[in-house]
Amino acid sequence: MSRKSPHVDAARLAIMLTELRLPTIKAMWPKFTEQADQEGWPAAHTLATLAEQELADRARRRIERHLTQAQLPPGKTLANFDFEAVPMISKAQVMALAAGDRWLRRSQSDPVRPARRRQKPPRRGHRPRPCGGRVSGALHPHHRPRPTAPGCAAGAHLGSGDRKARQVPSVDPR
Repeated sequence: MSRKSPHVDAARLAIMLTELRLPTIKAMWPKFTEQADQEGWPAAHTLATLAEQELADRARRRIERHLTQAQLPPGKTLANFDFEAVPMISKAQVMALAAGDRWLRRSQSDPVRPARRRQKPPRRGHRPRPCGGRVSGALHPHHRPRPTAPGCAAGAHLGSGDRKARQVPSVDPR
């Protein structure tokens, strides 16, 4: 029960794959579609196989590009790096980082510093206060107000005397 595949305009498909920036699929689709027709692959299997090839080729090209951009001397690897010449670098840490990408999945871009902790949401029943300040009337009569929080109008909750005291004197360019 062999079905003939519908006629495909190869030139038009090549232009579309170039426009979509899929060079590996562009190069390999005739071979894979012929094999798919002979073996009776479902369309999803054929498409998945082509996409896998594209992803693998992109990963290979990315590594080649990064190695070229790094301009490393030929033969320079971690295996022949002299860690004793630079005592601040831990060989165990570098080897652990090179062995896997677990630190990337934990969203740590810098392996030396831990990832930032998320800010806790407000507790239930507590609402955020406007301008990051305190509720009006809750201050002691002798207490000076806090500076303005980011995003609030400058000096909106300060008295006029405080605003004048915080002004920067102008510099005369003479």
